[in-house]
Amino acid sequence: MIGALNLTDHKTVTVLTEVTESRDGEKENSSISAPSTHRSRAQVSEDYKFGRMLGEGAYAVVRLAYKKSEGLNYAAKIYDKSKLVDEHRRSSVCREVMLMQKLKHKFCVEFVEAFETDHHVYVIMEYVKSKSLHDYLKKQRAEEGKTEFDQTLEE
Repeated sequence: MIGALNLTDHKTVTVLTEVTESRDGEKENSSISAPSTHRSRAQVSEDYKFGRMLGEGAYAVVRLAYKKSEGLNYAAKIYDKSKLVDEHRRSSVCREVMLMQKLKHKFCVEFVEAFETDHHVYVIMEYVKSKSLHDYLKKQRAEEGKTEFDQTLEE
């Protein structure tokens, strides 16, 4: 169960806190990415400078994020909380963060951190300068098709 999302209130809305069951069946609150995942807009602006859009989906945009203290670029997946009204969507975001935290592989984008403001959820990850996997696969298919066509002409 994910923390309540009540968009009619102007209270802090929590998406990245999950209620889990302990071994003895008791429910306990646990934060997914850090002891405190909520930040003010000013704190986010102090830590990161957001640049161009790298991609866009139904519930989030991905922007280039420059972390000022490190001088490094990251990719920031930014969810608008107003689009996370449904509990299923909120739990999907939590599940994504939990999986990324656990996933450590040289061929997978590395998770850096996750936090939220009153209006957005941020998932910060390694920035990979190449195109998306989808673009890469499309190009590969096109090249394979061209090769097959050339081979057919040679026969």
